[in-house]
Amino acid sequence: MRARSLVVLTVLSGTACREPAAPADEGALDAGATTDGGSSADATAAHPGVRVVDPADDATDVALGVKIEITFMERMAPASITPATFSLTRDGAPVAGRIEYDEYPRQARFVPDAPLARSAVYMATVAPTLQTENGVPFGRAFTWSFTTAAHGWDDITLLDGHASRGLFAAATGPAGETHLLWNTGEYPTSPLWTRHRDAAGAWQPPERFGSPGSGFWWPQLLVGDGGHVVAVRETSDDGDDASIWVSRYDGASGWGPPSEATHRDAPLGGSPTVTVDASGAVTVLWSEDNPGHDEEVAYRWVRRQAANGVWDAPESFDAIARNADPTLAASTLSLVAVGDRTELYWGLAGNTSNSFWSSYRTGDGSWSEPAVIDAARGGGTDVTAVAVDGGETLAVWTSYDGGPVQLSARRSASGVWSAPVLVADGDWIWDREAVAIAGGGLVVVWSELDDAFNYSVWARRYIQATGWGPVVRLDERSYPSSPRVAIDGSGNVTAVWLDHDAGELALVTARYEPTTGWKPAVPIAYMPQRSTDLRLVTADDGSASVFWCAEIGAACDLKVSSYR
Repeated sequence: MRARSLVVLTVLSGTACREPAAPADEGALDAGATTDGGSSADATAAHPGVRVVDPADDATDVALGVKIEITFMERMAPASITPATFSLTRDGAPVAGRIEYDEYPRQARFVPDAPLARSAVYMATVAPTLQTENGVPFGRAFTWSFTTAAHGWDDITLLDGHASRGLFAAATGPAGETHLLWNTGEYPTSPLWTRHRDAAGAWQPPERFGSPGSGFWWPQLLVGDGGHVVAVRETSDDGDDASIWVSRYDGASGWGPPSEATHRDAPLGGSPTVTVDASGAVTVLWSEDNPGHDEEVAYRWVRRQAANGVWDAPESFDAIARNADPTLAASTLSLVAVGDRTELYWGLAGNTSNSFWSSYRTGDGSWSEPAVIDAARGGGTDVTAVAVDGGETLAVWTSYDGGPVQLSARRSASGVWSAPVLVADGDWIWDREAVAIAGGGLVVVWSELDDAFNYSVWARRYIQATGWGPVVRLDERSYPSSPRVAIDGSGNVTAVWLDHDAGELALVTARYEPTTGWKPAVPIAYMPQRSTDLRLVTADDGSASVFWCAEIGAACDLKVSSYR
């Protein structure tokens, strides 16, 4: 097999592109077609011909981030594939982009510099001067056209050029507005900034997000079922101590003053866990980085702030968990709001097995007796709990005992757990996310790696009335990772992930619509920079926005693309 070679050229917008017309008595040259009545073999020898094109001729509803591909019957001369011999136009005007050619599988690609326009007709043209590797001319022009979708992803917008990797958050508010909060990592203050996009889609200028402290970390944005928008972040002083602060957003006056959740000076261990219930009450769970603690010194805390801003007294997590076995370490703590009820989930890890537990805050403010979710399998990892309709919670977790990794789920109504259900199993499952479906249910999306080192992204839907649907593979690409999922008010589900496709990093999406099911995965953009830390939000009007960091050294460009 020949070594694969890749040739890349650039087409500048406005550059004249050669678009020869086919003779009146000749149509486009199809694979195996002839002009002299000869056989397909004769035609292939005399003319390179076309095996397949993508998008197909006269295709409709084509994704805006598509690559235009043509696969030839013979190997072509890379030097002959130029902007003059392979072009894309709209209404006769050339489209800016780059041209690639893979010697194997004899495929040329036009990659637009920006997403194509919505509901537009495009024409791709291969000129007759294109040559095979043996110098045989293509012979005549080959053209095909397609129409793009009415909805799709916008061009990429740069929001900030000095963001810190991973330290940003995004959320959609009750009026359809989008909130963005990020850390710039500017030493020594590490300030936070915020931007606001109104419901019409216009971004407002960035503003400094005021807060006490000299360093700002782990920004989070949350929106409760009651429409309450809350920002949470950690700040540090000049030493090792840190604190956690909560701010609330008001549509008329903007962000309110910060209020401290932590109750004493101490170094903190990682990002706090936060939830907002339907009443607007905020519950914060955090760990103090206190490896020398003993059983008399609590180092994990839970604290609740009512919607009026008044804090309850902090509570020890160990007292809530009622863990009497010092050989078991609690980990993977998470919070979920079910209406006005707050539920707490955690794992207990030992030398030979793991178990998962839950407790919820009762009407009098106390915590229920802990209930075990899973005690059957060891080697488990974190729990994701999602509130669904009717006061139910669906918990999803992975576990491993030396065989295939299992993704399992259980339902709970008022703390009473159903039997566990196997959602999926595989050689390795990770990057799991789940979102609730309006009307009762959820969608869970995850990455999977099999024993042949094939990567994939999968999804499965749960509906309260009918149970679990089929497992659906979303990607058909090479190396997907970091899937994110979100749902809008109409039940449309959007999933996005990163994929290394033929050595090129792609941002890929798949969309589920209740009337059509899952649509094929399509690229949003191809990115020359390493990009990480996807954030995905949706709005009730069916729009969606994905944010990411395009890395530049220790910092990154904070970017966004939106589906409309």
